[in-house]
This record gives sequence, structure tokens and C-alpha cells, in this order.
Amino acid sequence: MGTISASSYDGNIVVGQIFIEGEHLYPFRWELDAEFELLESHGATARADDISADGSVIVGMSDIAGAVRWDEQGMTSLGIIYPQATMISDDASHIVIRGGRVEGKDLAGGSFIQNQFDQSIIQLQFTDDPSVLLYARGVNRDGSLVVGDYPVSESNRRGFVWTPDRGGQDLQSLLVDDFGIDFRGWHLRTARDISADGRFIVGSGDGPNGENIGWLVRLNRPVVVTTGVEGDFDGNAELNAGDADLIANELQSDRNVPLFDLNDDAIVDFRDRDRWVHEIAISYYGDANLDGEFNSTDLVTIFTFGRYETGQVAGWESGDWDSDGLFGSGDLVLAFQDGGFEQGPRHGALPVPEPSADLCSISALLLAALFGNRWLTASPKLRAVAILSRGL
Repeated sequence: MGTISASSYDGNIVVGQIFIEGEHLYPFRWELDAEFELLESHGATARADDISADGSVIVGMSDIAGAVRWDEQGMTSLGIIYPQATMISDDASHIVIRGGRVEGKDLAGGSFIQNQFDQSIIQLQFTDDPSVLLYARGVNRDGSLVVGDYPVSESNRRGFVWTPDRGGQDLQSLLVDDFGIDFRGWHLRTARDISADGRFIVGSGDGPNGENIGWLVRLNRPVVVTTGVEGDFDGNAELNAGDADLIANELQSDRNVPLFDLNDDAIVDFRDRDRWVHEIAISYYGDANLDGEFNSTDLVTIFTFGRYETGQVAGWESGDWDSDGLFGSGDLVLAFQDGGFEQGPRHGALPVPEPSADLCSISALLLAALFGNRWLTASPKLRAVAILSRGL
């Protein structure tokens, strides 16, 4: 009899444990269309808990070695004895160990995270109260996010999310403060796992009437962004239209989330959006493809989407530059006022010119003046081509 614990990202490799002749629990690795393989355990009872995304590293526990990893070099002890469970990040850079003892510290109800490059070990804890033991249950792609639960009383637990910079945070409070989620009487007692990108979290808890529930949180960005790249809100370690759309969405709320407060004035407003465009992305309003300059290619891009004055939801690359969620004349006015059209790449944080009344009028009427009624009836793609042909 055996149990499968986890699989590789593509599902071609599974790991787990199996009883052989009722004597010992042996860890195994089973690859699709390949032979069933028992993992090295030196004859001791052992189990395999988790596997990296590519299937190259497996983690688990052994009666004689404590927390262990298996890779092409065989079985290696992680230096933590009496663990309760182990988890590995998708990229195999970090291993999370729940419970156990290391360097004389006993964490029967807590957790550690070990960096696989330098073998350094950090105890998961709240920054403001290190005495609270965090019970880890899931880890993201690179080990920068860990979720689980912690005790608030003898009979009550709550979910947490942990990052190296912030330490542990109450998950439900974070989701209310930073995402504005209304839980309507739900309580997130346990976070059981987190997706590789940090945008999906699953767990269990209580409903409004005290009933047991399972829950899934789906977010438009990682629950905590950990890349360290200023202006990166979607957690992919680069600046793109997705980041511009996220700060635009935040401008419509009154949460003033610190992540989007780029000028450190404790308020999230258009000054933060200006700083993102001009000083962080080093570009201009109108630069739909964010290549650092505003030119006719960007106009082709936005009109190809076909959302001008249609009332359809638009984002940065489809023409919404004034952050109202639509593409209309106000976006074109803003872009031409910004003064970057056909000026080449923006270098550094250039001063933004003060708009004059004449400029506002010219920007607002420019396209209509050039093409008259033909502008109103032409298809979006033809409008963009017309702009190119007139050398705007």
C-alpha cells in the first residue's frame, strides 16, 4: 500500500511512500513510462513529501536523518531533526520545514525556511511578536512567499502569509487592507497552499454561521510583491503595461496601499502615476508599448484595439492613459500635453511641461481637425494609418 504526495509541474513524475512487506515505509519516485524507483533511505523508515517543478529535487523525512533532500547526488540531510513535514519551492531554491529541531531550537509547532544556495536557515515568525509559532503549509515559486496558519487561542487559528522582508502577516487582514476584499463574515482559519505566482491561495475556515468552508482567493497581483523592483506591481520583476493598469486601478480606490505610494506621501494619487511613467518607466504618456518613447507606432497599437470612444474597458496598451478605464479623447489630450510625441526616448526624469490653454485645445481637436468627419466614420485601424500618412 502506498501514498502519492506530490507531482512535478507537468505531472510526469510523482513521489510518495510505500509499505513493503509491512515492515518499513519507503520513499519512491515514479516517472511516467519509466520504472518505479525506490529512493535511497539507508534502510530506515522515510517518506517523500514534495518535489520541485522540474522533478530534479525531492524533499522528505527520514527516521535517522531528519529532513532530507534527494537529487542526482543521492540523499542529503538538511540538518533539522524530528520534522513534521517538508515543502520545496518550484525552482528548488528554498525548502520549508514544519516542526523539528535545529541548533538546539525546538519548533514543534513552528517552521523554518532553508536557502539551498548557502544552507542558511530562518525561523518563520511575526516581526512584531516572534513568540508566535507559524505553521507552514505552502510555498510559492521561489520561496519568497509562505502561507499557513498560526494560533490566536487554544481553539482558534488564522491564516498567515510570510515574506523575508515583512515577516509574517495575518492573511485576512492583509487582503482587507491591501485588496479591499469584503469577507462578509467569513474567517480564513488556514491557508493550505499558494500558487507559484502568489496570486491564488486556497484554504479552509468558517462561514458566517460557523459552518466549515473551503475557500479560494484569486488576486490580480501577488498577495505580496517580493521582486524588489520599484514600480513592479504584478511580480514579474519588470515594468510593463500590467503594472500601469494596476496603479490605474488603485487610483480608483481609497486604500492608499503603500506598494503604490511611489512618492512616499502616504497618498496614492496621480502624482504616483506620473512618477511611475516619467521616472521609473522613464517614458511618456502615450507610450502604449512602453519602449521608452511615444510615436506613431503607439497610435497604431491603440487604434488597432478598437476601443476609442466605445465604452469598452481599456488598459494602458489599448489607450487608457488617464486612468479612467476607457479610451477617449481625454487620453489623447493627456498624451500630447505630456510633450513626448516623436521626441525619441526619454532620458532620465525630465520635467513635465505645464499645459497651456492653447495646448489643451490643440490636443483635444488635433485629430478631428486633421481629418474632419472622416475621422469619426473611419475604422480604428484606418484612423491609425491616417495618422501615419499625415506624419502626425
